Amino acid sequence: MVGFNADSALGATNLAVFAMIVTNTSAAVGMLAWMLMDKLKTGKPTLLGALSGAITGLAAITPASGYVNITAAIIIGFFASVCGYYRVSYIKPRFGYDDALDVFGIHGMSGIVGTIAAGFFATHLINSAIKGGLLYGIQTDEYTAFSYNGYWSLHIRHDSHNWKGY
Repeated sequence: MVGFNADSALGATNLAVFAMIVTNTSAAVGMLAWMLMDKLKTGKPTLLGALSGAITGLAAITPASGYVNITAAIIIGFFASVCGYYRVSYIKPRFGYDDALDVFGIHGMSGIVGTIAAGFFATHLINSAIKGGLLYGIQTDEYTAFSYNGYWSLHIRHDSHNWKGY
């Protein structure tokens, strides 16, 4: 995955270096976050949890790897790992759906988190081809539009049970 994200720059450029560093950082933070969640829930971290956390961090940073800085990679890796852990450890058992390899809980959730986070943390200092995201630039980029759309979709879905019909 590190090579995949870095090679997407199509050359040995600064963008490839940033992509490689944030990919490695997000995977490491994702692994540590998942191990922390394992420790809090079961009392001990597991190897499967460590590997799941690393995959979560990798999947989360992939849509953002050429656009975000290291601080954002830390936040994305941690938040995606916590969301993935919650999906795998609490949501899946509660609803009892069949996801034997936790593909959606790990890859799906972290991909969604990473894509939305790219809209918030994208910066033109990493990739000069963009104007920046919600925190570091002009709010007209397609990532920002996706982040707004994702936020409002989740917000409306969450509040739909309180809808009074007026």
